[in-house]
Amino acid sequence: MKIKLFTDKSFDNKKVRPRDIRNIMMSALRNEEISSRIGNKGKSKNTQSLFVFPKPRPRSFEILSYGNDLEALAEIEVALVGKSFNLGGKDVLITNCEWENEGYENIRQDLVSYKTRTPIVITSNSVEHKLVYNLARQDDDSELKRYIVSKIKEMIIIQVKEFFNKDIDLSDLIIKINDFNKITVKITDDCYEQAVYIQFMSNYRLPRFLGFKNGLGFGEILDAFTRSRIGDNMVRKSKNKEERGE
Repeated sequence: MKIKLFTDKSFDNKKVRPRDIRNIMMSALRNEEISSRIGNKGKSKNTQSLFVFPKPRPRSFEILSYGNDLEALAEIEVALVGKSFNLGGKDVLITNCEWENEGYENIRQDLVSYKTRTPIVITSNSVEHKLVYNLARQDDDSELKRYIVSKIKEMIIIQVKEFFNKDIDLSDLIIKINDFNKITVKITDDCYEQAVYIQFMSNYRLPRFLGFKNGLGFGEILDAFTRSRIGDNMVRKSKNKEERGE
């Protein structure tokens, strides 16, 4: 389940990170128990968050609850709708809220093109970080591609189990990388991870978010149909070595 919140005027969504949306929401909530659930309090470092804050659009933003926590979403709606907040340097009023299902069916299909809207984080600790960093320095990128594919497959199985309570067999899953750009992303002031912008083909319908740090909006993918419907142009070739939590 997810809620989509709309603003009375557009804001510069390039200046607004998912973390900013999360911080605004957390500061508006008054229920400490719900704040703790959303904040993943008491869980291990790499536990996937069941609340996801996708990258916002110019006049709206979403909050996903993969655990279908209707109580928390209702609290968020009450806390935000009718209130004004600063987004991207502009004061905007959150005017209304829509509720939508956010499910997943692992349907096998003909090869379909996917592109990332936000980079997929493919490391979660210093060992993986160093491994990917060194692989990226090699002239031959075949080992790095194999690592990316294996990590995406591994995380799909984990995420579908944690998010949607489904056990899936992906023994015939195909992920064919057409193009990718490895970058370093800043998670917090003292935490950096390796991530990729990627264009690839797959023979399965995949979850909307892949990899680590989904709660902060990382790893959102769009298929060809979705991109044509919303006009979202992804493949982004970053010249910077650091992505500031976009």
